[in-house]
Amino acid sequence: WSTAIEETTNAFAAQNKLYNHAVESNPDARKLGLLAEELFKARTAAERRFRTMLQINPDSIMALRAYSRFCEEVLHDADRATELMNKANRIEDKHAKTNVRPLDAVVVGAVEEPLSVMDEMNAVITMTGELRRYGEITDANVATARLFGRGRSDLVGQSLASLFPEPLGSLYDAAILAYLSPHEKGEAFSRGAHVSVVQTAGGWLAPVRVSLQEGAGSELDATPSLSMVVQRAPTKRRMMVVGDAESGFPVLALDAESMALLGDEAMDEEDGGDDDGYDVGSDAADGDSDGGPAGGPSGTGGGLRWTSSGAVLASGGGGGTASVIASRELPLVQWLPDLGRLA
Repeated sequence: WSTAIEETTNAFAAQNKLYNHAVESNPDARKLGLLAEELFKARTAAERRFRTMLQINPDSIMALRAYSRFCEEVLHDADRATELMNKANRIEDKHAKTNVRPLDAVVVGAVEEPLSVMDEMNAVITMTGELRRYGEITDANVATARLFGRGRSDLVGQSLASLFPEPLGSLYDAAILAYLSPHEKGEAFSRGAHVSVVQTAGGWLAPVRVSLQEGAGSELDATPSLSMVVQRAPTKRRMMVVGDAESGFPVLALDAESMALLGDEAMDEEDGGDDDGYDVGSDAADGDSDGGPAGGPSGTGGGLRWTSSGAVLASGGGGGTASVIASRELPLVQWLPDLGRLA
């Protein structure tokens, strides 16, 4: 892989030298011939490396996408580039449907290794590293599109902050800006994964593990880039309404199992430390057949009211778990890392 990238870089350089000399006012024919020969050798060497990688693993998504870009940018073979990219997308989509692996219990604050950008099950969001366009999404894989319920083309060009509920979106935005600013650049990103929450297109809050990384996806040129890798937690989609439409807060939803995963320890101990204690059943607003939130702030079930200090569970007309943990605050800050320090 490293040799293929090196040969590709050489091909880019040879191509640029040839083009730059060709547009000069008085190009030298002999020099053009030498540069063309150099470009041919570099292209041949790089293509040989890509073919070798695909012989070893024909289903390597990384190799297919890199080879696709090589065909487009160096060989200028758009048809071949499209064919390779489509094959990579089909393999990734197949893996996402068949290789479903449950996420282990998340320990908030635990030191973990960064999530892998090579795991087809992880949502990988690539952002530009240019300061003037900080936080702008430049690419996203199939797992990302599935997580947020949007097409990949719809995600490209959007701001990363739009994928997170506030105040998380603004905090991630500020963290990326601070990291890219030359006078403030430092160790802004943790090397491990942390617990966070994303907002899907359907309006749900989904608990995830997030890892912010640098440089992924930029091996073929010098353009800086950042990546966010997102791994979703399993849920049973027992939903409770979050927010109050009348007060102007967004109406979202957080399923009961996610509360058990991300809730504070004090509540867990009071309820006997059993995750099933958060299964609000008929006492909470369940998701309807279309996956949307049933009921609302005026419904009979328990609901989460979004406040400036976090989410507060409001008891409904019935008893059960919703009544037991009624009015207990679930501060958003306790579910999440200290993103304020990153900014």
